[in-house]
Amino acid sequence: MTTKRPARLPWPLLLMLPMLLVAGVARGQTPAPVASVRPGPGSTAPALVESLVRGSILDAGGRVMVSDVICWDVSVRYEVLAAHVDEAAEGELEGYLKRLARSRTGPRPLPEPADLAREVARLGVQVDGMWKRLPELAGVTDDELSRKAREAVGTVKLRKAAVARARGKEIVISEERSPRPILRIESVDRGATLEKQLGTLPWVRVDQGRQRICKAADPMVCVLGRVGTADAKRLAKDPLAGDPYRALRPGSRCGISGVERQADAVLRPARGLPGQERPGSDVVLTIDSELQGSLYKILKQGVDRSPHPSGGAAAVLDVKTGQIRALVTYPSHPYQLLAAQRARLARDSRWMPLRFRTVSNVLPPGSTIKPVTLYASLAEGAITTGIKVTCKGLFRQGMPDAFRCWIYTRGEQTHGVMNVETAIKNSCNIFFFTAGDRLGAPRLVSWFERFGLGQTQGTGLIEESPGFLPTPAWLAKHRPKKPTYELQDAWYYAFGQGELGVTPLQLANLAATIARGQFLPVTLANDAAGARIGPSKEAGVPLDDRVLAISRKGMWRVVNEKGGTADRARLGLSGWVLCGKTGSAQDSPRVVGKRYTFQLENGEEQEVEAGSEDEARTQLDEPEAPLVSRHLSTWPPREEDTPLPAHAWFMGYTQPASTPRGEKAGFPSLAISVLVEYGGAGGEVAAPIARRIAEHILTPWSKPKPKVDRPRPRGKRRDATAKTARSTRNRTGGDPGSVPRP
Repeated sequence: MTTKRPARLPWPLLLMLPMLLVAGVARGQTPAPVASVRPGPGSTAPALVESLVRGSILDAGGRVMVSDVICWDVSVRYEVLAAHVDEAAEGELEGYLKRLARSRTGPRPLPEPADLAREVARLGVQVDGMWKRLPELAGVTDDELSRKAREAVGTVKLRKAAVARARGKEIVISEERSPRPILRIESVDRGATLEKQLGTLPWVRVDQGRQRICKAADPMVCVLGRVGTADAKRLAKDPLAGDPYRALRPGSRCGISGVERQADAVLRPARGLPGQERPGSDVVLTIDSELQGSLYKILKQGVDRSPHPSGGAAAVLDVKTGQIRALVTYPSHPYQLLAAQRARLARDSRWMPLRFRTVSNVLPPGSTIKPVTLYASLAEGAITTGIKVTCKGLFRQGMPDAFRCWIYTRGEQTHGVMNVETAIKNSCNIFFFTAGDRLGAPRLVSWFERFGLGQTQGTGLIEESPGFLPTPAWLAKHRPKKPTYELQDAWYYAFGQGELGVTPLQLANLAATIARGQFLPVTLANDAAGARIGPSKEAGVPLDDRVLAISRKGMWRVVNEKGGTADRARLGLSGWVLCGKTGSAQDSPRVVGKRYTFQLENGEEQEVEAGSEDEARTQLDEPEAPLVSRHLSTWPPREEDTPLPAHAWFMGYTQPASTPRGEKAGFPSLAISVLVEYGGAGGEVAAPIARRIAEHILTPWSKPKPKVDRPRPRGKRRDATAKTARSTRNRTGGDPGSVPRP
């Protein structure tokens, strides 16, 4: 029998165990496995018993997202698995059964050949019987069981091949002489029955324990995170290291990503004297999982329709409280992943399905930063509310290929005379180059910081990035050859390019800051008592509402006036409006692989995409063919001397339609950010997604706007109108050029 022998418990605990079990049954609970933490040598202190029950994570609606459940892991000896998968491995099974038979027929002298053969045959019959009974006992189909067996055998073969490559020869590895896990059973009745009926077989091992089960769909996976085993680094940084009841021990379970890690100190169980150990406490998210799932579908549709689909993100915040309502990243991935599956997804450089984009992706904000540039310029007196700037398409006549207005790339059009509000509505680059030039980079960057950029937003997530804020200290570290500000830095930063980088969460909180008039840290999770979980972070200094009103008025016009860069985001609901700003931020294409070209014997060339030359050669018809060249593969594909691709952004906030234009957002109000990677024009790609998100959330409290029947133009007038509309689309569509439409 190869089942694990339970650890020997102290005799006082053995006497108390029946009473503890009865008490647990009386409460309708299944007793959890326990482990004892013994005192050091010479100590008379009683052993502390460790509860293995970790707290659950619930969504804002009270739905259990992640919890601990009792499970049984079923493992089968590798030789038995290999023979079941491949008849060629029958010899390995026979060798194992002979070794087993010799050990079961007594010590030396060796049994007679006939006796050994009979014992091997008897064991073989038991092996066949196990394969027949296992599917029914485990509640799986024959095909599913065979697939699990093939996966287990395949994993061992990959490991064996890797060892052979490392040592230069093939050897027998430990995995070939040990049980391999193939099934995990979550049903209490099935697990107990299977352990009783098959657990006595020497090639079967049934281990009872607790499994972390995720009941949420894939859209919540990055938020929830995962648990793993505490390594030396986690032990060294354990915030509860001084607590003998809750400190991590080598091999302890702990959160390693997402909320599992952020709230680990709350979720972690506590040791105690027998009967006094405590399970971990529950954590409640501010995110509703059903809303998250719906927004994931909306984002997916928008990303998949974009010019160069490669991923996206969206964040939704409650403006008044700073509570996070959604953190959506697309694509996502399943909660349960084998090591091989995770490694394969990690190699996907185009879609990056393992990446928590909403808090990790740091990209140039593009024109979404212009409301802050306007505020900073007005607050510092660099410009006045009465300023008029004439857009002639070029900021510097001697620099025709740089610092142009986005509209100039479309047939050398210009915006004409711009004021503080129309500059936001039309996203005129020339206006903001002028404002940035007068303000200067040092003062502009300091205002970016006061609006919450260059810092984490308060989630406490290990994945959250502070973004890039080009302060003097940052430049000295990351731009050592040019550590001081240059004249052009202010121009770049004023319209969201250069070294400036933000996350989708930062941009959503930027919109909330503009709407409420003050930076507030966000909240992602609370404990069971309602107390916020996360790092302590102070609110920002209130902003000048009179100055901020100008940026708000411009953002209202961006969405709600014809010709605004986000007029496609205008809500189709009565009682609500969306205010916002679009952005199209140029960025380098993403390196997604390498292309290798080889010369074949017949003179032809064979091109292969792979992660390395050795991997490329495994795909060749002639593995020894000479290498001709290697090139990087990028996404999106880009030809030389063509404009850089651009990410599509939108950030904004909703408010009741009764809110006076320019005033603080009336409540309730939601802040929204949308990112479509390499999506191009923010107004054409990201803004419609933001509109759908806002309408999905607000529809239960709204009525659709009544349709107004407008008389159709007749005769030649109708044709002329249609022709004018077509020509307008042609002027504003197509290739955005070196500076895309915001």
